Amino acid sequence: MLFQLCLLINNVFSSTLFVKSPCIPNLRVESLNYLGISGDAGTHAKITRDCNKEIPNKEKEVLALSSHTNCYVSEDNFYRYVKGIKYPQCGACVELVGPSLKKAVCTIVGAFSIDPTNNNEISDFSNLFPNGTENFQNAKLPNLVKKIDIQKYSNKMENSKTWDFQNTPQEKISKNRGKNSDSNLENQDTKETTKRTFFVNNDLFRFLAGYEDNKADIGVSIPIVAQFVNCPSKTPPCAVMTKETKQSNGTSLAHVSIFNTNQLTLKVEYNNNFYYFDENMQFNILFERTENQKDFLRVHDIFGGRVVIPFSFEINQTYQSTTISQQYYIIEDNCSLVLSNQLFVTKENDDPAMIWGVRHHDNDDLKKSVILNNTRDVLFNKTVYLSTAFPFPIKISKHYAILNLKLETTVPLIEIPLLQIFSYVGNTSTMEEVKCSKDFIYRRNVTYKNGVYYIDARSSMTMARCYSQMNLMLIKYVSNQVGKVSITHFSFDQAYPLNFTMCSVEDLRCTKDDECDPTNSTIDSEDGKIRVFKKGCIPFCGICSKNEVCNKNAKCVTKKTMNTRNCESTLFMLLTVLFIVLV
Repeated sequence: MLFQLCLLINNVFSSTLFVKSPCIPNLRVESLNYLGISGDAGTHAKITRDCNKEIPNKEKEVLALSSHTNCYVSEDNFYRYVKGIKYPQCGACVELVGPSLKKAVCTIVGAFSIDPTNNNEISDFSNLFPNGTENFQNAKLPNLVKKIDIQKYSNKMENSKTWDFQNTPQEKISKNRGKNSDSNLENQDTKETTKRTFFVNNDLFRFLAGYEDNKADIGVSIPIVAQFVNCPSKTPPCAVMTKETKQSNGTSLAHVSIFNTNQLTLKVEYNNNFYYFDENMQFNILFERTENQKDFLRVHDIFGGRVVIPFSFEINQTYQSTTISQQYYIIEDNCSLVLSNQLFVTKENDDPAMIWGVRHHDNDDLKKSVILNNTRDVLFNKTVYLSTAFPFPIKISKHYAILNLKLETTVPLIEIPLLQIFSYVGNTSTMEEVKCSKDFIYRRNVTYKNGVYYIDARSSMTMARCYSQMNLMLIKYVSNQVGKVSITHFSFDQAYPLNFTMCSVEDLRCTKDDECDPTNSTIDSEDGKIRVFKKGCIPFCGICSKNEVCNKNAKCVTKKTMNTRNCESTLFMLLTVLFIVLV
């Protein structure tokens, strides 16, 4: 009797499996409409894995496709390990937040890879200059660009009104909208681009982008934050046999697709045998035909749950489960879109394509501009237009509270600098002025020392209430003589505290040898190795069975014999607490 009570107590107080899902910032999204056409990743990308390839009438049958919430990840991020078993992330639900700041959930339906040998036109002006525009003469240029002596144009500044923006290479390249967006990225690494990118349905892309103008529909990348979440849909899991291969011994091999599971499927059980994904994202199930055959499949998810699907081995006949696989294992965080607040990459996981940059604009046509890789000693003849720009329009007052700017100039400014706000997509030839709800309030401090004017300026983004999407802040500087100006500091203060856990894709990757969470384990491994995960970024690599425990090297080992008197102590404590409460 005591033993039975002990089992009951252990069952009541045992914890249900829950997995914390941290936020993954510094990612990007591109539209499937421009796959193989344009975009940082899209120009050279192609779909290489399709979870639903063999399913008949998949556009209607598969919820993610019929609801336009399908998404693709890179090959490197498509496969994962749980207890040493490799599985594709077919059916995983991912919450995305983009510049619109609206949340949307997509379902992973496949993977893409990038072919760097694809010779489509360049999609980024700055990729021409692997080490900045100062090395322009050594850059390898396509035929559509004529080499221009950048230094010659710099030297002409003292004796001419403006830079020759019309003939700079950036303008020639940027005129081809759609294929040639000009971001701030230099020497973009193909692998870096691939691992950060999601491809989503175009309707979902536009929802995340939030930019209502059709100019956004040109195949650009937008910044996002992502996290794995519990699937919101309540559809019954389905199974369909798409092909039968007869064996020599009278049995048959059924090629079965499982879909609409609302969970990450690990394996399928039939007739006490387990089957795992093949290269075509199907399960090859061995069976023997009998008259009036009525069978069922058990679909197991990675968390240990399962759902039963009544099944008959009939080609292209879809069967549904009588229950919905809607167990909530994931503890979701409240993720927010985190954007760079400086001009350069300052943190290990910063996205080099999604940072602020400095531009020099033509005095006569502000839509003509060049990217400045060196923000010091910009020559100007009495008037100069400089801007700080982000690759895609954002709701700036939702992200930043204060703009901090420090300048140095060799000549006095005879007018108060004028700040204007613009939005553009692709390149500045599309820029249009945007008005904030309130005027910008400045606080400036100017000092003069050794022939140089030092300007320290701050402006409130919060008080300006810039809630329309914008991504370019243009400042006009006016003097009465030729001089030089340098931007020595540029940064934003975040508008809100970031009260959530942030991890990179690599932080959340299990190896083939990982089987469990070694956090707080006191059991040494036999070889003395220790598996260390980043704090707060513990991936789900599996759980140990009832007779096992996790050691410091993330391995499940046999549990040592426990003292059975612990059960009596637990029962005694429980009865004592109940007695006190009742009395």
